[in-house]
Amino acid sequence: MAEQAANAKHVADIVGAGVRVGVKTTGAKAAPELVGMAQVAEKVQELMDGSEAGRRMRARAEHVRQAARAAVGEGGTSRLALRQMVGELQSSYGGGDGDGGRINGTSNASSN
Repeated sequence: MAEQAANAKHVADIVGAGVRVGVKTTGAKAAPELVGMAQVAEKVQELMDGSEAGRRMRARAEHVRQAARAAVGEGGTSRLALRQMVGELQSSYGGGDGDGGRINGTSNASSN
């Protein structure tokens, strides 16, 4: 939960795939505030109203979705990194052949 504010800032301000709700930006530190139904409705309207800004955010969100799916899909960077890490851990602790393809003697292909 601690990284929630950083994630929200990244998605909205850097990726451009969302809007921020309930963050007070005045003063030295941004502070969370209680978000009401009207604020949420306003932000949903902003995303869905057919405006150019809304279309851009939805397009960026779709791009991020596709990139995330590719990363965790077969041959994706996240999947390969996880397999490498598992292989290194297995090698370090004397279990497995170090390729990350098997966990406790069972193929991890079924858990993909």
